[in-house]
Amino acid sequence: MIKKTNLTMSNVQLNLEKKRDFSEVFNATFAFFRQEFKMFFTVLGKYAVIPIVLISVVIALNQGVDYNMLLQYIDGGYYGPAPAATYGSGIVGTLLVVFLGFLLYIYLAGITFSYIYIYSEKGHKGFTSSEVWQRVTDIFIKLIGLYLFIALMVVIAVAIGAGVTALVGVVTSPSIGPLIVSAFLFLIIPIIYLSVPFSISYVAIVNEDCGIWDSIVRSFRLIKGYWWITFFIMLLLGVIMYMISFLFTVPAMIYTLIQGFNALSGGAGLHNVTFGFVITAIISSVGSYIVYTIYLTGIGVQYFNLRERKDNVRLLQEISEIES
Repeated sequence: MIKKTNLTMSNVQLNLEKKRDFSEVFNATFAFFRQEFKMFFTVLGKYAVIPIVLISVVIALNQGVDYNMLLQYIDGGYYGPAPAATYGSGIVGTLLVVFLGFLLYIYLAGITFSYIYIYSEKGHKGFTSSEVWQRVTDIFIKLIGLYLFIALMVVIAVAIGAGVTALVGVVTSPSIGPLIVSAFLFLIIPIIYLSVPFSISYVAIVNEDCGIWDSIVRSFRLIKGYWWITFFIMLLLGVIMYMISFLFTVPAMIYTLIQGFNALSGGAGLHNVTFGFVITAIISSVGSYIVYTIYLTGIGVQYFNLRERKDNVRLLQEISEIES
């Protein structure tokens, strides 16, 4: 009698080095998440949950101050400047929130891409969380440098685009049509185009241990001929991420609507609502950051897809194994 072997996604290595079409990228992304759910979230729990919660608290407190001020203004108990004039609790508070948020996004990218890298090297259940963390510490400074370099390039691109748009506005004034077309051509389109290779460059720097400039050059090479499919994969991943993240914002939305209604109807207790808002805002932020790792995983799967299409890594490995 032949004994049947039950091979499921829980115990079969997912081959990342594989050419995949549009739908297969998404199938592989969620298959990877299903298989590695326990281990991946163990890593997040050990190395990311504290930064996620702390930064979410800072963001929520910053938003809560503005929200509380707004309700007091509506209720007539706030006599300072209009809330819009003090939005963000000042420029410093807003910049701090933005900085911490982006730093956390980079950190989560480092953890997610490092996990995928170790998985591709050692296989399912072939590594420990400490090995993932070691990879994160090895490349995190590079990731920050890459982010700053990309930010500089975007600023330069925006400045050039804004300059061209302003010049068109001067030449064609008072016509608004050419100004809109110019803004679209020289501002929006370049940023959208650059966002695709820039996203891939983060995976490249983790997996190939290359320099900042080399990772950008590498990403442009990988997407050559595959920009559109990569763009639509990123777009759909973003939509999925937004839809799932929206579920975590529901408590904050409900709380805001209830308190806003109470404020408009002259209800009591409008000057001490920050705590409830902060709690619901923290839930929203934590959920959004966790869901963001799904988006990152999809980008990682697409990177391996592009690498296999360009370099035939898996094929060359198989040929080498046969020859040896």
